[in-house]
Amino acid sequence: MIRSARANLLLLTSRNYLLAGLGCTGLLAFVTVMLNVGEAEATVDERGPLGEAATLDQLASARGLALALGTTITLVGLVLMAVNASAVASDHSTGMVRNLLVRQPDRLRLLAGKSLALAVATLVVTALVVAVTVGAGMAFAPQGIDTAQWFTGDGLRALAETSGNFYLAALGWGVLGQVVATLSRSAVVSLATGVMIAIPLDMIVTDTIESARPWLPGQLFQAVARGGTQHLEYG
Repeated sequence: MIRSARANLLLLTSRNYLLAGLGCTGLLAFVTVMLNVGEAEATVDERGPLGEAATLDQLASARGLALALGTTITLVGLVLMAVNASAVASDHSTGMVRNLLVRQPDRLRLLAGKSLALAVATLVVTALVVAVTVGAGMAFAPQGIDTAQWFTGDGLRALAETSGNFYLAALGWGVLGQVVATLSRSAVVSLATGVMIAIPLDMIVTDTIESARPWLPGQLFQAVARGGTQHLEYG
């Protein structure tokens, strides 16, 4: 399993994966924080797949930066799902899985090694998103908000807690990508399925069937990353 993990980590450090995994997630996190923090309003605003935006009062609290981090999970999660799906599906589409099974006949160990490598990569992406959120949050904080509150003991604890929850939600998106890729053996199908689940299906179903929220991945991952929403409690 460890050898499989090392091999997959080498693959994930290639230029294409670095651009997709780090470049795209960093950019999307920056844009999301800019929109949600820079254009915060006095009341809660539901912004489509981005979910609930923090209010001005919430941003002014010690949890303001943690709330801003939670808003990035959907777009960042979609990228992570695509990376995970591509890493799994490419082995099938290129026939590489046959060669890998010659060296490691145990499919479970092979899959566990790949999943471990992707979990480590997700942890690196999470650290990047947290760093981008801190920088963008301070840069675009509205006038009148004391950002020093974000770096008090309560603020740092909230940020650390949300970072852990964000990582769990990001793993959820990654596992979804791995499962769909294993079933479809196609990265394109996996990405299309994820986008359909997270954006049109999620928005349409929640608007028409309120009771469906606890069953939709996009809504669940948002609730986990944010420590709960006004529609779904963390538990």
